Amino acid sequence: MRIGYARSSLAETNFELQQQLLTKAGCEKIFVDRCYSRDVQRPGFEQAVVSARAGDVIVVWKLDRLAMSITHCVELLAFFRGRQVGLETLIGCIDTAGADAALIQRIFSDLAELDRDLLADRSTSEVVAWRTKRSRIQRADKRLLRKEQIFAAIEMLIEKKLRLNQVAAQLGVSRATLARYVDAKGNTLTAAKKLLAVR
Repeated sequence: MRIGYARSSLAETNFELQQQLLTKAGCEKIFVDRCYSRDVQRPGFEQAVVSARAGDVIVVWKLDRLAMSITHCVELLAFFRGRQVGLETLIGCIDTAGADAALIQRIFSDLAELDRDLLADRSTSEVVAWRTKRSRIQRADKRLLRKEQIFAAIEMLIEKKLRLNQVAAQLGVSRATLARYVDAKGNTLTAAKKLLAVR
């Protein structure tokens, strides 16, 4: 038996066309869903699967009417194959009930592996980009002093007679950063005056 399955979102206008093409393709039963591809609940699809017996073929307009992703497609192909149910698409010429069934399964398995690798690569790239951005922000923070750090630096330079590099080490900043705010005698420079002027 040829079992048709049609899916369309409420915004799409090809729903009747799908059903007409499935009828023309010799489908004796047609199950339908009006939902988006990512919707988990697809009662029409579940009915189509339950009604399929060994030797039957599930027919869809296009592969995206059935599968939510390449990986999902591979899982469905394996499931249908285990139940000896074929899958046929009217557009794309996929027919797992034919002689090329094993080849089609292999191709989709390779595509699923590629999809997973690309996803992993994108995830890795995003992590690297995030770490780079965080590192830049941290480096930028180290080049800036807060008001309390300036006051502490002045006190250490004047009262404790410490050197710039010693004060910088105490504050956890570079000597160059500290030197933008105060000189070796504890006098405030332009960067410090601007910051201290802000209330």
